[in-house]
Amino acid sequence: MYLDKKKELAKASFSLNDEFRPFSLMGNRHLQTLLGSLSDSSPPEFPSKEVVLPVSDGDSILVLDSKPVSWVPGKPIAILVHGLTGSHRSSHVVRVGDRLYRRGCRVIRMNQRGAGPGLHLARWSYHAGRSEDIRKVMEYFQSAVDPSPLFLVGFSLGGNLILKTAGESGDLHGLAGVAAMAPPIKGSSEIQPPSLNGRLGLTILLGRRSPTGMLKGIWVPARRIMSCSDHGFARVWCSC
Repeated sequence: MYLDKKKELAKASFSLNDEFRPFSLMGNRHLQTLLGSLSDSSPPEFPSKEVVLPVSDGDSILVLDSKPVSWVPGKPIAILVHGLTGSHRSSHVVRVGDRLYRRGCRVIRMNQRGAGPGLHLARWSYHAGRSEDIRKVMEYFQSAVDPSPLFLVGFSLGGNLILKTAGESGDLHGLAGVAAMAPPIKGSSEIQPPSLNGRLGLTILLGRRSPTGMLKGIWVPARRIMSCSDHGFARVWCSC
């Protein structure tokens, strides 16, 4: 099912051509990151409904569906995908979602497999190759009768995943556009653990949950495993 992209984009109730202009004296990207981390980390939630969506290998994921009162099939849908260690509650995901919601767009905030409050729904974890989960979300929320233009919005690792999804062949369920924020598209050459004199860094906990729900595993330097293959790892938990 392919859509006439130009026709469907014209139906969108929000502009895709808005140019980002930082506040005065805040043009440096590192400064924006630091100041953003000092701002309110818990922006107010907007109306949403939880949906448990089955995926492969017997797992399920939890997504948040926010549908404005004025929204009807055929109007835009934005699917937001968080990054490493994130969830639908990540502050930037909530802020972007709220803005789109207030502009009449149906917003789907996806918790990747094993992430956020959907941790208990999956035995396996998300990784850089799990584009099939995004395609499952697209398929679930798309209407076969009156299809809507779908927009994928990804942050960091989520940006990588939506670009992978958009580049794959086959039916993309009405994909009309993508917006990838800071995607690590070059893999391990772009993903460097934060460091202080080379002594501190991101670490990854590899292991599995015990019957009591506790995490078991080993801590290893991130630089050894951040280059994730399409098949990912059996189980991964991250700590920043």
